[in-house]
Amino acid sequence: MESCVLCKKEIEGIKKVFTTEPETHICGTCFERICLLKQYSKADDYFVANKSFEVLSGYLADIDDVIISDKLKEHLTAYDEGQSFEVKSAEARARAEEIMRKEAEEIGRQKAEYQKKNFDFLMTSASCLEGYKVVAHYGLVFGETVFKTSFLNSVVAGVRDIGNTFKSLGKSTEMSGVMNVLYEARQFAIDKMKDDAKRYGANAIIAIDSESSFGTDLMHITIYGTAVYVEPIFDEE
Repeated sequence: MESCVLCKKEIEGIKKVFTTEPETHICGTCFERICLLKQYSKADDYFVANKSFEVLSGYLADIDDVIISDKLKEHLTAYDEGQSFEVKSAEARARAEEIMRKEAEEIGRQKAEYQKKNFDFLMTSASCLEGYKVVAHYGLVFGETVFKTSFLNSVVAGVRDIGNTFKSLGKSTEMSGVMNVLYEARQFAIDKMKDDAKRYGANAIIAIDSESSFGTDLMHITIYGTAVYVEPIFDEE
């Protein structure tokens, strides 16, 4: 498939002639941007045309062909020096705004697709997530679990019996049963915290911390953090 000589993207649908000798082609989006430069000038201070000027100017550095580069410079110079065609009809403005709307929709679609593919729910003990920006805060969320220490003692006793039978496994075996109980309790508290955050519509939790306390016959584990909604940070033109 042929690529646009300006933005280097593959041309889908209608292609427009940019230079005739040799014949080169540009995509519909670049064609519309050049039309904006013809219809307005820098003096008009029209944001859509200014945006097109910035984008097209950025393409110059990647164009090796002198003929294509000179042709694009002609359009940019005419716009920059105020040589507009003074076609300022409502139709022209509507068309320009439609281009920007479609570009915004495409960026939104890409963001949604990226989020769907790359994460379900994010969690961190840090106050921010690298590569993401926080767009909404929902406040603190908690996950708690309480269990009897007598149950923990029974696990230790049971593992000790096994350890006496299989002494070759060493002390690490004796601790594994206790660690499994603590891990399951902590994971249970984390899952409850996530469920709490999801009820608010959050898709991440930041600044996660934990507390634990021991009573006469009870152990209490609390996991908490700040529920937020994040979006990936995109490098946009």
